[in-house]
Amino acid sequence: MSKKQEIFVLALIMLAAVFLSSYCLKTSPAFWFDEGIFYQVVNNLAVNGQLGLPLSPTTSSDLSLISMGYPIFLPAVLAFKIFGSGVIVIRMVAIAFLLGFFIVAFFLAKKLYGLRVALATMLLLVTFSPLYGNGKSFLGEVPGLFFFLTGLFILTILEQSKIKRIYLAFLGGIFFGFAVSAKPIFILILPALAAGLAVQWRNFLASRQDRRITIALLVGLGFAVNVWVWTQFDLSTTSISSVFGHFVNPNHLDKTAPAIFVNLLRFFTESTPMFFLLQLCLAVYYFFYCFKRRIHISATKTIIFTFAFLIFAAYLRNVGWYRYFFPGQVMVYFFMIPGLLAIETKIKNSKYYGRYFVPIVFSAILVVQILPLSKNALTCIIDAPTAIEPYLKSLDEHSPVLFYSLPQLAARYEGSAAYQYIKMNKTVILGEDNLDLLNQDFFSRIFIEENDMVGKEQLPSCFKLDQTIRGIDIYRRDLQISCKATTSSESNI
Repeated sequence: MSKKQEIFVLALIMLAAVFLSSYCLKTSPAFWFDEGIFYQVVNNLAVNGQLGLPLSPTTSSDLSLISMGYPIFLPAVLAFKIFGSGVIVIRMVAIAFLLGFFIVAFFLAKKLYGLRVALATMLLLVTFSPLYGNGKSFLGEVPGLFFFLTGLFILTILEQSKIKRIYLAFLGGIFFGFAVSAKPIFILILPALAAGLAVQWRNFLASRQDRRITIALLVGLGFAVNVWVWTQFDLSTTSISSVFGHFVNPNHLDKTAPAIFVNLLRFFTESTPMFFLLQLCLAVYYFFYCFKRRIHISATKTIIFTFAFLIFAAYLRNVGWYRYFFPGQVMVYFFMIPGLLAIETKIKNSKYYGRYFVPIVFSAILVVQILPLSKNALTCIIDAPTAIEPYLKSLDEHSPVLFYSLPQLAARYEGSAAYQYIKMNKTVILGEDNLDLLNQDFFSRIFIEENDMVGKEQLPSCFKLDQTIRGIDIYRRDLQISCKATTSSESNI
C-alpha cells in the first residue's frame, strides 16, 4: 500500500471515528452520576480556584475518594477557562482524548505489526461501541488508555532503536505515570510494566546505558505519580488504609467469593464477557504460537498481555459491570488480528477455509460490532439532566436546593445555594451534614430519584411532590406546614 493509500484509508476510518464521537454529543450517552461529580470538580477549580467537590456554598470534599486524577482534570479546567463551563465543552475534552487514543493505537499497532494489521486493528477499535459509551462521557477510562498507549508507543521506540534517548525514556515514564494517575484501575500498569521489563531484561538492564534508560523511565513515572498523590489526597483527613481499601474494593463488597462465581458465569452466559473471553483466548494462542516458534515477544506486548489479564482478575472480585473490564478488553484488540493470522498458519492448507479464514472471521467480527454500534452510538435521546434544565433555570438562584444523590443534576444547577448528599456506596457518603437542614425550614426544593424509596423516607412531611421529570421527583416546600413540627419518627435522619 502506497503512502497516499495509507493516508486515505486512515482518513476514512478517522472520519468515521469523528462522526461517531460527535453525534448527539450532549445527551448520548446520558450525563450521569460519576460524570456529574467530575464536572463539578473541574468547574470548581476553573471558576473558584478550589480543588474539591462542592457539597454546599461553603463546604467541599477533598478528592481522596474521587476516581479521576489531575492529568484529566487539568485539560478540562483549561477548556473551561477558554470556552466557559458547559457539558459540550467538557465532552469535547473527552472526545479529544478518544480521538487521540485512536491515533496512538494506530501508530502503536503499526510499530508492532506493520501497516495492514494496524489498519485492521484500527477498524475493529473504531467500530467497538463501548469506546463511545465510555469515551464520549468525561470519565477516566479512555484518557487513561490514551496515556497508557502513548507510554507503550515510546517504550516500543526505545526497544526497537539502537540508540536509546534518556529524555525519551523519561517522557515515556511521565505518560505511564499519567495513566496510573488517571484512574485507580490503571495502578495495574505497574506490575504489568515490571513483567515487561523483566521478560526483556537484556534490553533494559544488561548494560549500563540500558539501566540508565530504565532509571529515567521509572523517574518519569515516579514524578507523575507523586504529583497525583500530592494533588489528590488529603491524608490529614483521610487515612491511607481507607483510600487503598476504597480503590481495591470500590463497591465495598462484604464477600468476594459469590461475586467471583457470578462474574465467572457471565463469561459463558452474556455476550459482552463472552467476546472478551474470546479475545483473551486469541491473545493466549498468539503468545503460545510465538513461544513455540521462538518469535521475539517485545516488552510492550508482554505489558499489554499482563495488564489485560490483571484487569480480568480484578473484575472477577468486583460488581459485574462491564465497565470494570473495559480497559483490558480494549487492550487485547492488539492481539486479535495477530491471533487470527497465527491460527491461519495452522489451517492454511485446508481445502475450504484456510485461505479465507482471516477475511471471514474479521468480517464476522465487524458485523457483530456494528449491530450494537448502530443501536447505541447512533441513538439520540434527551437525558434527564437536559430535560430538567428548564425547571432548574426557573428557580430563584439564591433559594437553597438539596440534590439527594444526584450530582448529575447539581452540575447543571447555576444557582448559588446548591447542597448535596451523595451516597457513592454503602460506606462512602458525602454531605451527610446537609441532611440535618431538612427539618429546619431551610430548603425550598429537594430533587431525588423516583425509585429511591429509602431516601424518600427521610423527607419531612413539609415537602410535597411538585412534579416528576424523567424519573426525578421534585419536592416543593409546603409553606403551610412547618418542617420543625414533624414528628420524631418523620424527622429521624
